Amino acid sequence: GKIINQNWTTGIDAPKGIDFFNEKLYVADIDAIVRIDKKTGVIEKKYPVSDAIFLNDVAIDSNGDVYVTDSKNDKIYKLVDDAVSVWMALEGMNPNGVLVEDSRILVVSSSKGDFISIDKKTKEQTILATGIVGGDGIVSIKEGYIISAWQGEIYFVEKNAKSEGVIKILDTKDQKLNTADIGIIPEKNILLVPTFFGNKVVAYKIDYK
Repeated sequence: GKIINQNWTTGIDAPKGIDFFNEKLYVADIDAIVRIDKKTGVIEKKYPVSDAIFLNDVAIDSNGDVYVTDSKNDKIYKLVDDAVSVWMALEGMNPNGVLVEDSRILVVSSSKGDFISIDKKTKEQTILATGIVGGDGIVSIKEGYIISAWQGEIYFVEKNAKSEGVIKILDTKDQKLNTADIGIIPEKNILLVPTFFGNKVVAYKIDYK
């Protein structure tokens, strides 16, 4: 690919996770959630999060509810009807990557190596897998989940698998580029991996066997 507009949006401090909903882009920006017009790149609104320390990843429900993790404050915030509140505290979890499904929220820890699910109604937690230290981004494929780890690794977790179902599918630690949040082009089975220190996005073909 080629860069179309390197300065598509300016005025953000240190953006991390992003997600789209109804032509709007929502961005986690240290201590605020930023809403951007997808077509123009114009910042429409900033939602300050008063006690936030390090807002990290963003995931949006089918009804437009926005979930944002705070990796250093051990919380998940929720933006609904222009109001931000704490949805859940996850003490000692250092939550990073987040993914919303129909009945649950999936979160990967950036410190413990745990990949968990949280029931939307009861908030009951279930450990889906362990051993993914430095967990960063999550994407879903038909067979399970692909999870990036900050130090330069990509893991695959089969649906309904336990800790032994964690498979490392990429290791770039020796290159010291660091793998951050990831994205996917489902219809082409392409995984997009930004390299934090490599200043590039690498595309991988997903070939599940």
